[in-house]
Amino acid sequence: MVVAWIHGTAPKALPTIKEQISRLQSDPWTLVHIKGSSSRLSDITKPDPDAPENCQVKEVRLGFVYDGTSSRWLTHEEISDGVIEAIKGNQPITVVGTLEPWDKRP
Repeated sequence: MVVAWIHGTAPKALPTIKEQISRLQSDPWTLVHIKGSSSRLSDITKPDPDAPENCQVKEVRLGFVYDGTSSRWLTHEEISDGVIEAIKGNQPITVVGTLEPWDKRP
């Protein structure tokens, strides 16, 4: 299992990880891809392209907390709990916090 939270400044990192692990690992493996909410919403919600056949991809989409009046970023504990939930669960996508309304994020 690979847990990867890679910033947009390294666009070749995730494809390289997928390629190298799949080439070296014949058994099925899991990629948990964490997508941060400081990105554009479209970057967070678009699916990961080109998953290798022996790779199960799980996405963790990090949002924010909004109470109808004010908003805040997720805490370290909320992020960690969401990633652990994704690792243990069988869902292809785990959203931590909320992604809407996008214009209300901190």
